[in-house]
Amino acid sequence: MKNIINKTLIVALGLFVLSSCEKEAGIIYDGESQLQFNITDKATQTVESGAVSAEAIIEYGTLSPVSGTHQVQLVYDAAKSTAVPGVHFTLVNGGVSQMTAGQVMSNFKVNVLESGATAVPKVAVFHLSSPTLPLASFGQEFALTMSLRCPVNVFLGSGVFNYSGWWNGSGQFYLQQGTAAKTLKVVDWLDTGVDLIVKYDDAGIATFDEQSTGIDYSAGPNKYTIKQSTAGAVSTYDACSRTLTLKAYWFVPNVGAFGEKTETFVGN
Repeated sequence: MKNIINKTLIVALGLFVLSSCEKEAGIIYDGESQLQFNITDKATQTVESGAVSAEAIIEYGTLSPVSGTHQVQLVYDAAKSTAVPGVHFTLVNGGVSQMTAGQVMSNFKVNVLESGATAVPKVAVFHLSSPTLPLASFGQEFALTMSLRCPVNVFLGSGVFNYSGWWNGSGQFYLQQGTAAKTLKVVDWLDTGVDLIVKYDDAGIATFDEQSTGIDYSAGPNKYTIKQSTAGAVSTYDACSRTLTLKAYWFVPNVGAFGEKTETFVGN
């Protein structure tokens, strides 16, 4: 009997929860048309080296459809920003947008300028303002991060790079694109006929596998060998400044180590 009662209660509770969910799903907000950045509160926009500008779109909206026509202003917050209007970006139409009857979403357009862009990201922070629409209690700040993006051909230039570091002292070496995607080849740097292969990503992080130079230490047979820093130092690839900085650990297997070293290549 207890089992029958328990099963009956479980079924009843299940029907109650299902009914409640169905009712909740049918709730529709019909209050004020309050403004907010309703998609996300941040975005990133890069501008390609050689381009005039790149367009970023900032979405905003209201909690319910608007009645009539309303102007909405994108307000720049200088205190929280590192990007400067007229230097790093411009606001299309002065940062003024319009919502008309029935709309719940609209947008602003921002032109990110190549002339002021740098590989180091700049951030512009914005708020919403309207003389006729109230603001929501949330979603009132938007951060647009902007930076310059340089393709690998800009980084390579003529292919000649000035070098300074521990392994070869100083001089010039050729850098070329590797056979695999997003790889570079430092030609003849480890030894004549022995190239170092470096991988890079869109965030500007460079990595490389452990590799023997092929050169004997003392009488041999152990070879000078390079691998990534063992101390957590990060190698970097900066296409816009044409700089490759390798944080390396040099050692000779079964013999000893020379420790952490920095190897730098700067486009000529």
